[in-house]
Amino acid sequence: MSTKVAKIAISLPKDLLREVNKMEKEKHTTRSAVFKQALEILLRKRIEERFKEKVRPIYAKLAQEDRALAEEFLPLTQEVWPKD
Repeated sequence: MSTKVAKIAISLPKDLLREVNKMEKEKHTTRSAVFKQALEILLRKRIEERFKEKVRPIYAKLAQEDRALAEEFLPLTQEVWPKD
């Protein structure tokens, strides 16, 4: 991430601000650090969700191919390992 910073102003519900202030004191940090960490977590989660959306169809296709292959070889397996 860039080392340059920009100041912003945001509006929050008072109860949320109270929680942020509590966290600020508990962690011995600043509000900015609390918000920065929360945003980093949120953005990382968003990236992970997008990645999962992209790979889900790939894994679904692989699962279908694996099942088809297993069904194709099932008769051969039964010949090699006959039931008692």
